Amino acid sequence: MVKIAIIGLGYVGSVTLGCLSKLGHSVIGVDIKGEKISHIKQGKAPIYEKNLDSLISEGINNGNIDVTTDINEALEDSNVIMVCVRTPADYLGDIDTTFLETVSKAIAQSKSIDDHTKKRIIIFRSTIFPGTFKKVILPIFKDNLSSFDFGIQPEFMREGNAVEDFMNPSRLILGTDSTNVITSMKDIYKNINSEWIILNIEEAEMVKYVENAFHALKITFANEIGIIAKMLNIDSYKILDVLTKDKKLNLSNAYLTPGFAFGGSCLPKDLSTLIYRAGKMGFRPNLLNSIIISNSEQVDRLVKMILNKKLNHIGFFGLTFKENTDDLRESPIIKVGIEVIQRGYTPLLEKGFHLFYYDKKLKISELQYITDGIFERTNSIQEFIEKSDLMIMHTRSEQLLNHLKKIETKRTIIDLTGYYKILEDTHNYESIV
Repeated sequence: MVKIAIIGLGYVGSVTLGCLSKLGHSVIGVDIKGEKISHIKQGKAPIYEKNLDSLISEGINNGNIDVTTDINEALEDSNVIMVCVRTPADYLGDIDTTFLETVSKAIAQSKSIDDHTKKRIIIFRSTIFPGTFKKVILPIFKDNLSSFDFGIQPEFMREGNAVEDFMNPSRLILGTDSTNVITSMKDIYKNINSEWIILNIEEAEMVKYVENAFHALKITFANEIGIIAKMLNIDSYKILDVLTKDKKLNLSNAYLTPGFAFGGSCLPKDLSTLIYRAGKMGFRPNLLNSIIISNSEQVDRLVKMILNKKLNHIGFFGLTFKENTDDLRESPIIKVGIEVIQRGYTPLLEKGFHLFYYDKKLKISELQYITDGIFERTNSIQEFIEKSDLMIMHTRSEQLLNHLKKIETKRTIIDLTGYYKILEDTHNYESIV
């Protein structure tokens, strides 16, 4: 049985206290608010959360749960310390780490730590912005780093369903560089059947922000669609229920790979129509409109990256709006080529400046119709490599990757796919994201 100290008995800490007790661990909770301590000692949860009262009551009765306002008492015999204090936003909107710093200093300065011969594990469950651990927390422990191993374990519990989410998570995420932390945490959660995902510290800090931003995006998206549907006298609940039935595209990792802008015959026109018609009905869908703006800014970002390289022979590997198609409609790469010519390189055309491309699925006649001969075709991957000072990787190709692995001369690459990241140590590689 592992002895665990849980510091901060708010929403996250209280649920963690009750659930770890249920898993058979000896847990001692710490909070500066005496009324919380009093509630728990009476077998009551200090917050309202479904099924938490019974877990707290059971833990108090069987001796698995103890609570105190004295952090030194809690640390005395604890192998693992879980920090669950608030990290609210300050008046500017930035993270306020005051509580986090206060607790970290209390742990670092505790005499209970000095008297303990075994290395302690500190797990931060509080939401902290990437870089906070290394820049803010770690320096606090500079005088006794050898006494601790550290980890970040972001929590993903929904209020009202927190106990269920804790006991039956979709995955368990841990950020650490310590095998001791990994082994200990897996032992603590050994009775929970879930996949472990081990990240570095910064990745674990970031993932909570990403997920919450995505949830906020989904809520706002559903609200805007709901308003438009209502104006059209359509049942938005039914429409969004249909949306969620698709697990291959809509509720999946499809389209959730960072890279370049979207294009094609569907997304741009359908989004534009939805925005326009909503406007005609008197509603401004700001989220939907911001998607168009953000997509255009991704095109602009690539144009600036190309111009900053100041190279004359630019090769685009793939011109269609996405790979495995011959469709050029609304291709963002075509827009990039046109913008590069218009904004930066027109005076250089007479000095040997060229835009090349390789796309074996593309019909030459269609390309000339759309771009008026801006791009010059290369007929093989080898020719593409030889002619390009700067290569823009818009589609993935194992053949191209293998060619580039073999050549000794460093090539300049901008990767829009992430597929060619393996080349970053051998070539002048840069990713757009």
